[in-house]
Amino acid sequence: RGFPAWAELPGAEIEARRVADLHARHHPRASSTLLAGARASRPGLLTALKKPAGHLHLATHGWFDAAAGEETTESLRSGEISL
Repeated sequence: RGFPAWAELPGAEIEARRVADLHARHHPRASSTLLAGARASRPGLLTALKKPAGHLHLATHGWFDAAAGEETTESLRSGEISL
């Protein structure tokens, strides 16, 4: 079972930059990592998550397949599927 191909999410990079700016203003001592463009990928996220994070903001597509719900939940629990 494959996942649908996604186009770029309109406004995602603008949203991410605004959230990063707000975070910097409200938490000036905290560092942040903005993943945009080619860096906004699974490998980019996994690399960024190696550092401890107090906050995480994701702008993503959503998709729900009710028929796969139980199968996916079981696969996540068993470790068959992971990030």
